[in-house]
Amino acid sequence: MSGSVVLLHLAGAVALMLFATRMVKTGVERAYGDVLRHRLRATMRNPVMAVLAGTGLAIALQSST
Repeated sequence: MSGSVVLLHLAGAVALMLFATRMVKTGVERAYGDVLRHRLRATMRNPVMAVLAGTGLAIALQSST
């Protein structure tokens, strides 16, 4: 295969991966968004717990992108 075909396949694979991870993130936010927001609000009373909860949510949601 020529170099341009390999690059085209690689670009297509990256585009599909980004699209799929965006769809997963959207699905998770729609399914659990209210629950996550409620729990984050509940932990906002304690600043240390708020930092830990925010970090955990950021890791969970960012890992899908």
